[in-house]
Amino acid sequence: MAAALYACSSNDEPESGGTEINLEPQEIECVKTQSSFAFKFFKEAMAQSIEPNLIVSPLSASMCMSLIANGAAGDTQQEILTALGFGESELKALNRCNSKLAQQLPDVDRKTKISLANSIWLDNAISAKTDFINVMSENYSAEFYTENLSSDAAMFKINRWASDKTSGMIPQFLDEPLKDTRIALINALYFKSEWAEKFDRKNTTERVFHSSTGEQNSIPMMKGNVAVRAAHDSNGAGWVRIGYGNGRFAMILILPDENVSLGEYLASIDNSTFSEMTSFMKSYEGTIVLPKFDISCKTELKDVMKALGIVKAFGDADFSPLSEDMARIDRILQKTHITVNEEGAEIAAVTGSGLTMLPEPAETAEFIFDHPFAFIVHERSSDTILFMGCINKL
Repeated sequence: MAAALYACSSNDEPESGGTEINLEPQEIECVKTQSSFAFKFFKEAMAQSIEPNLIVSPLSASMCMSLIANGAAGDTQQEILTALGFGESELKALNRCNSKLAQQLPDVDRKTKISLANSIWLDNAISAKTDFINVMSENYSAEFYTENLSSDAAMFKINRWASDKTSGMIPQFLDEPLKDTRIALINALYFKSEWAEKFDRKNTTERVFHSSTGEQNSIPMMKGNVAVRAAHDSNGAGWVRIGYGNGRFAMILILPDENVSLGEYLASIDNSTFSEMTSFMKSYEGTIVLPKFDISCKTELKDVMKALGIVKAFGDADFSPLSEDMARIDRILQKTHITVNEEGAEIAAVTGSGLTMLPEPAETAEFIFDHPFAFIVHERSSDTILFMGCINKL
């Protein structure tokens, strides 16, 4: 990010055409807790990823683990809730908060399409308990299906469900049938929106992206003069927020300074950093140079969840509130897909089981994302984090 910036007239306030999420005090704390989980989850996923690029949905992962928590008891449930940041007595509050987010996020911006969907897949040899079914239906609008989960037919049906709920962004969630699986709990999150100010395709040109591996590849990069909000962290990174649609949804782009490692910087931040940086942002008119990219990720989350403290669920577990036949979780998988171009962004995820201000206004400003960067997609009125990612190689 260039050191020189100049202020613009935009105040970055959202336009009409939607309804912001109004949270009660307890719900505000719930979302803050979920955001804290988002950063812990993201950092652990980065630590375990062997791929240069990573896209995850903390919200989808949190929703999926909330489904599982409702079917657990004793130490199994306590470990899940503790990892998510909640106390043993806060499950009902978590359910209500998740329900409100699922219901209200789609109404925030009429220019943005967003949906959260949940499904419970039962093997035809078992049955779920009535109380669990009621909680899942009332709080998560979960759809229930009974199938021979070891069959190809069940795999095809689950993949079709995932594809339908993500508008085809995740066409094949499962690569093979769920052998020896008794129940599958699946969350799907889909987001599609145009930039508040689109990039002109005529300005897209080939430019060099300097990957973390040392490679220098020429790729299509978009260029536009857009109103943004930005701030600079004294720890070595610029934060730039670009709005979607009416401005209530936004992508925050994090660009490390020269000689600052993206991985090391991301390892040093948390939800407090996120709150501080977004609070201190000011409006600027800047030239944005941003790569076009289309990336899919597959992340096995079992070891990530174990590192976050969820252990019993994968071994000596108690899932008696769900079913007497449920023994343990064998696998948690998340698949994500993001497309960013001149029009906007389309993102989907399916999950199963020291601060300084920017310099004083000057004459010019450029935000050039030609080396590793990270992004956060969030809803501004509630500060709900939907997606997080790091791009190290293009």
